[in-house]
Amino acid sequence: MEYTIYSYDLYHHLILPFTEWLQDAERLIIIPDGILSHLPFEALLTQRSTQHSIDWANFPYLINRFCISYHCSATLWYKQQTEQTAPKSKGFIGFAPIYSDTIPHQQHDIDLQLDDDFYEKTGIPKPPEAHRINYAEAEAARGSVEGKNYVELLHSETEVREVGSLFATQQEPAKILLHQAATLDNFKALSGNYRYVLIAAHADFNDKQPQQTGIIFSPNPTDGKGILYMGDAYNLRLQAELVVLSCCETGLGKIHKGEGTMALNRGFLYSGAKNVICTLFKVYDEHSCTLSIELFRQLAAGQPTPDALHNAKRTLIRNGRHPIKWAGYVLVGR
Repeated sequence: MEYTIYSYDLYHHLILPFTEWLQDAERLIIIPDGILSHLPFEALLTQRSTQHSIDWANFPYLINRFCISYHCSATLWYKQQTEQTAPKSKGFIGFAPIYSDTIPHQQHDIDLQLDDDFYEKTGIPKPPEAHRINYAEAEAARGSVEGKNYVELLHSETEVREVGSLFATQQEPAKILLHQAATLDNFKALSGNYRYVLIAAHADFNDKQPQQTGIIFSPNPTDGKGILYMGDAYNLRLQAELVVLSCCETGLGKIHKGEGTMALNRGFLYSGAKNVICTLFKVYDEHSCTLSIELFRQLAAGQPTPDALHNAKRTLIRNGRHPIKWAGYVLVGR
């Protein structure tokens, strides 16, 4: 199998020569150069595979040896270390445009089985029927944004809702914006007020015109705009400890020698986020949902951000998931 061959060969050339200096290390912060910025190092295999059958849960991944995070450049990493400040923001905000053509009332009511004060914490109006969220007022969500159609992301609704529930049940501020409420304007206006920000959406990566790369929100009702372009990310005002870009290819961009990759994730770091979780390739809706929920469950239990992502990935590994289902998500930041 090509994966087992090439993943070990890359480990043999990139990591094995340094193992003498890594014997006592438990964490790696990797600042990749050039094309290596597209490589999820944690999926490399530390031994040649001798398995005759595919058992994804028991491959000798590098993630089993190290907790791995990344940064764009040594200069930016050092700058973050010398600017450590206590976070002023609190709570969680999540955005999921979902891109449904229609929202049938019966299919999109959500039974959270939470206390009544959940609605106050999340900002969702409490409906007459107990423990139900009614999206009927939204009627039709936009499957098309700025003239382009996007496939519905059904699991993104569960992803944002479940993470919001984790914070609400811990008496933390939590706000979730779904369907037509997940607009570009709402994101710009609200994202700077929260410690944790989750965007479960589509993203378009344009390798020919990197400035046209963007995250797809629901269109604003005023001007119809719905895309947060790469340049827009640099103009946000964030106080987030962590921004999770649960979207495809948000860690890809133009590679500048000595400076790393100019991607969406870098814009969020520049705008004030301490850490950004982004993706190196196209990711799956269902498995993104599973990974995000487990990530925030780990954070809610008090795990540091690198450990939370590390443990979330290993949960998917134990469940026998192919590396393409978990390796694309990487942590960049402090």
